[in-house]
Amino acid sequence: MSNAISNHYCGASIGPPGTGKTETIKDLAASLLRRSIIVNGCDNFSVQAMANIFKGTAMVGAWTIVDEFVKIKPTLMAAIAQMLQVVRFASQNHATSITIETESVRLKAGSAVFITSNILDEK
Repeated sequence: MSNAISNHYCGASIGPPGTGKTETIKDLAASLLRRSIIVNGCDNFSVQAMANIFKGTAMVGAWTIVDEFVKIKPTLMAAIAQMLQVVRFASQNHATSITIETESVRLKAGSAVFITSNILDEK
């Protein structure tokens, strides 16, 4: 995860329930003096709600942690993936602003997006 951060990539932590995936990312953010916001994945989030979260965390240089990514509707997953790419590409190119859902906002250095997911039971 640290290597991904140093190269301006995002990260994904996948594993069994209760193993500390989200807490590890949250603690890493705290140790690097970064704010973090945890968004619990569910099927009733809207694209606009996620866009507002991404824009807000980008403006303050915080980390967005999307917990339980597999619980999100596939259409919203696609939108989140696009927003994640915008943040990652802008961070890698040291951009000072990003455009998400037709709104341009200031990008503070250090913004990042992480997802966590439980391993699905294939029974």
